[in-house]
Amino acid sequence: MISSMHHCIQDDTGLPEINAYYNNTKSGVDAVDEKCSIYCCSRRTQRWPMALFYRFVNMFSINAYTIHQSCANADRLDRIDFLKLLAKQLYEPLLREKSQKTNLPRELKAGICRILKLAPKATADAQ
Repeated sequence: MISSMHHCIQDDTGLPEINAYYNNTKSGVDAVDEKCSIYCCSRRTQRWPMALFYRFVNMFSINAYTIHQSCANADRLDRIDFLKLLAKQLYEPLLREKSQKTNLPRELKAGICRILKLAPKATADAQ
């Protein structure tokens, strides 16, 4: 391994300092991989940009959960409940914007209203 921070060779093991540093810090990567395997948003895809995007979403959700849990006044949520809340907060503004469009099919607009728990608006063409 190459490092611009660790140059010394340890006396007790005879290995470079970077090896000891790596061994001490690699548990974080293992923990993230374990959390990703429990609740994962990835889907099968043949496109590498989508696979990368799914991996980023997994890592971002783990980071967001960690930050949320570290807040003093935060509700203590299970990770799955946190992920559901996070997903809802991400899709809700988009669906609200979409529901305002006039050229959506009625079935789609009704589905959006059902998801958002909105009362369907009466339209002029329904009369």
